[in-house]
Amino acid sequence: MAHNTFPPLELSDAMKKQVSITPPTPEVAPPQTFDHLFTFPSGDVQVTVVYKGCQIVGKVVQHVLCLASPVWQKFLFPPWGPNSENNGDKNSNNTSRSPNTGAGAGETMKELDFSEDDGGALLLLLRIAHMQFRKVPSKLRTDELYQLALLCEQYDCHSLVQPWVHGWLNSLSAYEVNSPSLLYISWAFGNEVLFSSVAQEMVKHCEVGDDGQILRLLGNDIEVVLPDRISESILTVRAKLIDDILKIPYDHLRQYLGRSSPRCQVGIADCDSIGYGSLVLSLDGAGFWPEKTHANILYAPNELYRRMGNVRLHLLPNASHDKCSPRVFVLPILACLKEIPDPTLDCHRRHIERRAKELAFEKDE
Repeated sequence: MAHNTFPPLELSDAMKKQVSITPPTPEVAPPQTFDHLFTFPSGDVQVTVVYKGCQIVGKVVQHVLCLASPVWQKFLFPPWGPNSENNGDKNSNNTSRSPNTGAGAGETMKELDFSEDDGGALLLLLRIAHMQFRKVPSKLRTDELYQLALLCEQYDCHSLVQPWVHGWLNSLSAYEVNSPSLLYISWAFGNEVLFSSVAQEMVKHCEVGDDGQILRLLGNDIEVVLPDRISESILTVRAKLIDDILKIPYDHLRQYLGRSSPRCQVGIADCDSIGYGSLVLSLDGAGFWPEKTHANILYAPNELYRRMGNVRLHLLPNASHDKCSPRVFVLPILACLKEIPDPTLDCHRRHIERRAKELAFEKDE
């Protein structure tokens, strides 16, 4: 029985398009925006901010800015502006000046550019100024507090953070005392005890470059702003500390020289020879001979203390010579590290005292 064969079915181009399966287009998530964070009710001033890498355009209330910061007030109503000539005229109708309520008919909305400021710190200040207190955190990281301190100094708005700043400072970890940013934070927020403590820690831990300037702290580059003149003061104290540490073994060596009788407690000259020679060799092996000064030491004083721990003096192996000389110099060097002078200068104290008064609770008289 014969079987009929059929030629293979060929589809036209039009049919091929109809039956072709097109993969679904993946949904693209809309870009994340943060404009709403910087848009406050009744906002009448446009602000430009960079927040989390994104340029944000928001709106704030100019009355609020004027009350929060004298610097912001000058931005909005510059004393050199067209209406400034009436500011001092007692007979002028404008003697009681206040910001207008916004852009009226035909007026252009005022704009402020904060794009060079830290967006997170600025957002916190604006939330406080606009009375969004529920969005104010009870704790801040050191880097967040540092950025906030920069803006408070820049815009003279310390009073905004007065209810929270002491809690923020108290919540910092004790291990953060070596953070150079705390130097600026304590200076800006009026905490002299913290300022002095951090400055003394920086003396112990800072490294310098070939130019003698502060280079690193605990192996990390210093990338924060420091208060004026504190770097020079820290370097001065550091130089004296290093010279005082080096002076300990060098002064001991000089006690062996120019003597008419042995330094040895039992009068044996060989004891002096062994003590002097072993100390010179030990100093040379540790990199401290010929004699060095602070100008030769680029690493931190704490590292100098560690290396000095390898410097040892040998005596005759007899119990009667145990009191002839100290065999190590760790204890007197440690005493130097515990008695570091305070690098805080009078200019720092005056600034800190002024900030402390601004941030203190003030009773009505």
